[in-house]
Amino acid sequence: MNPIWQASSMAVLDYSGNWKMSLNMLKQAFKPVIVSAYFEEKNEDFQYSIVNQGDSDISYATIEVQEYRIDVTS
Repeated sequence: MNPIWQASSMAVLDYSGNWKMSLNMLKQAFKPVIVSAYFEEKNEDFQYSIVNQGDSDISYATIEVQEYRIDVTS
């Protein structure tokens, strides 16, 4: 969880007990509602899904998506 000395580590708290960026990212990753995207090679298009693991139902949501494609050819 946190190191006992000041050094680089995989800990989520620094020596003083402050949150490191990795703990903030973990907090975001485990939110009850997430939007995930995956690329479908067959259609060459992105597909999106919403997962709700929260206690309350979501009847309506608006999501704004910006896609950026980078074409890398060898």
